[in-house]
Amino acid sequence: MAFATIDNLLEIDATLQDYGIQDFDAELAKAEQDIVKILIVRWWSGYLKGLPYDITRSTIFTLNPTLLDDAQWTEVTCYYALAHYILPKLSKFEGDPDRFRNMMDYYATRFNDLIDLEIRSGVHYDIDQDSQFSLAETQPTQSLRLVR
Repeated sequence: MAFATIDNLLEIDATLQDYGIQDFDAELAKAEQDIVKILIVRWWSGYLKGLPYDITRSTIFTLNPTLLDDAQWTEVTCYYALAHYILPKLSKFEGDPDRFRNMMDYYATRFNDLIDLEIRSGVHYDIDQDSQFSLAETQPTQSLRLVR
């Protein structure tokens, strides 16, 4: 299970390996872990509320990252890794923002926009573990309506 690879990063920024770092697997793995944590906080509890209660499914109360659709999180993971793990290694963090700090800001904003879009449009989660995402497994769980 890997949400993103170095090839996915290079599709976003082809010059990434020109700065002396060739391997980004550790950064992508950290970003993937963070994406799962963000999904637990921002999506998982709402998803659980929409499921019918079934006492026989005791393991359903923890998010299983292997049941997520990796392809849905590729771009999100790349933007997160760039903004929070890769580009901070390249920036000098001096007075005026350098090129890498500007890129970090852009990618962080792009990440926030994209993860909101993905969560609101419906997280693909294979709850029945049949290796296919049915319509019920991809429906949005949030609405923008006030619930009292």
